[in-house]
Amino acid sequence: MLIELENLTDDQRELLKAATGNGGSLSLFRRSDTRGPAVRTPTRKFFDPRDTAVAQRYIDGLKHLVELSLMRARSAEMYELTNQGWEMAAKTGR
Repeated sequence: MLIELENLTDDQRELLKAATGNGGSLSLFRRSDTRGPAVRTPTRKFFDPRDTAVAQRYIDGLKHLVELSLMRARSAEMYELTNQGWEMAAKTGR
């Protein structure tokens, strides 16, 4: 499947950039301060404790990246870039 960078949302591009800066991985975690599940890296947190819709937007973006085969689940909490994901992330710039 050919995926064009322009077809990705800003949120999805942000997730690709964040994964690139974190050795190719993202975490899906749940803590009391997130008020539900949220995506994160050690340096980026994709949630707003006052607005659960923010976290859900990024979770949906992560799921879509998996559907596009740009990321894959390593476990229930850990996701990693695929080869195609690394190539697409390189196109987003850093």
